[in-house]
Amino acid sequence: MSTVETKIRRTNTTSGGNNTGGDNYNRGGGDEGNNSGSNDGSQTEQPKKHKTSPMLFLTFAMIPIAIFFAAIVFVYLAHEMRNGWTPIAMPAAVLASTLVLIISSVTLEMARKALKAKLLEDFKRWVMVSTFLGITFFTTQLIAWKQLMAKGVYIEAINPHATFFYILTAAHGLHLFGGLIGLSYVLFGAMYYRFSADRRNAVDVTTTYWHFMDGLWIFLFLLLFVWK
Repeated sequence: MSTVETKIRRTNTTSGGNNTGGDNYNRGGGDEGNNSGSNDGSQTEQPKKHKTSPMLFLTFAMIPIAIFFAAIVFVYLAHEMRNGWTPIAMPAAVLASTLVLIISSVTLEMARKALKAKLLEDFKRWVMVSTFLGITFFTTQLIAWKQLMAKGVYIEAINPHATFFYILTAAHGLHLFGGLIGLSYVLFGAMYYRFSADRRNAVDVTTTYWHFMDGLWIFLFLLLFVWK
C-alpha cells in the first residue's frame, strides 16, 4: 500500500508541475499579445509635411515690385497729363540695352530647356551667355546715363521726363541686380553640375524672375520713349 501511495503522489506532483508550466506559457503568450497590440496602436502614420513651392515665394515677391512700379508710373502719367513736358531724346545705349535684355531672356530659356533635356554642357553654356548679357545690360545702362549727362541732362525739376527716366531706370536696375545675383548662383551651380532635370528649382525661379524684369523693362521703354 505504501508503495502505491508513493507512486500516486509522484504522479500528482508531475502533473502539477506540468500545469504550472502551461499556466506560465499561457500567461506569457497573453502578455506578448498585449504588447504586440499596444505596439501596433502606437505606430500611427505621421502626417506628411507639405513643402512650400519656391515659385509661390517668387509670386509673393513680384507682387509688391509690380505695385511699386505701378505707383511710379501712375505719378508719371498724372504729371505728364497735367503739366506736359518736352521728352528727352532716347540715348542710343538704351536701345542697345533693351535688345541685350531681350536676348538674355531667350538664352536663359534655352538654358532651362537644355537642363530639362539633361544636356548639362549646353545648359552651362547658355547660362554663361545669359550672365554675360546681364552684365552687358548694366554696362549699357550706365553708358546711357553718361550720354545724357554729357548733354547736360540731369535729375532736375525743369525736366520731369529726365527725372523719371533716372528714377525708373535706377529702380529697375536695382531689382534686376537681384536677378543677376540669382543668375550668378545658377552659373556657379552649372559649373559644378549641381543641377539636374529633377533639381532645378533655383533655375526655374531665376528664369521666371528674369523674364518678369525683362517684360517690365519693355513696358518702361515703351512708356518713356514710344508713348508720349
